[in-house]
Amino acid sequence: MGTTMVEVAGIQLHAPHNHIYNHSDLPPSYDKGPWSYISTHLCTPPEKTGLIDIGSNIGDSVAYFRQISSARAICVDASSDYCSILTQNMHALGEIVLMNALVAPTKHPSSPGQQSFYKFTSGGQTGMTQMTDNPQDAYEGEIVTVRELIDSTALPRIFKSDRSEEH
Repeated sequence: MGTTMVEVAGIQLHAPHNHIYNHSDLPPSYDKGPWSYISTHLCTPPEKTGLIDIGSNIGDSVAYFRQISSARAICVDASSDYCSILTQNMHALGEIVLMNALVAPTKHPSSPGQQSFYKFTSGGQTGMTQMTDNPQDAYEGEIVTVRELIDSTALPRIFKSDRSEEH
């Protein structure tokens, strides 16, 4: 996947050519609102607040996080393409732990009498996780639970996850 350089929160990051940060009509306020709110409502000192970023993409949320904290960020993305780009961006983002994994409520989604699997699909900007009963569609990479992520750091944390809906 070819990349270009984009500026996010004052940090130069690699991004795919078709990434939203490469769009000329992207509003200057894109993604700034939530981080402005977070920075004014933190209950702990920013330098003692970590970030767990599910669906890290190119690291743009970490770039905004760096405006308020230099604490460790845990970046998780199921897409190997985006993890490759995040690896290129690590030097610009400070202390991060990168995990190429799917975040799910449990390691094994099957229930008694029914076998189910997690299915991950990745589009141009983001990925989506669904349940499937077809083993050929099953995600074959590492699976990490939300509890494992929460238990992985003693720092108070900001927990960020993208939400998408099918229409």
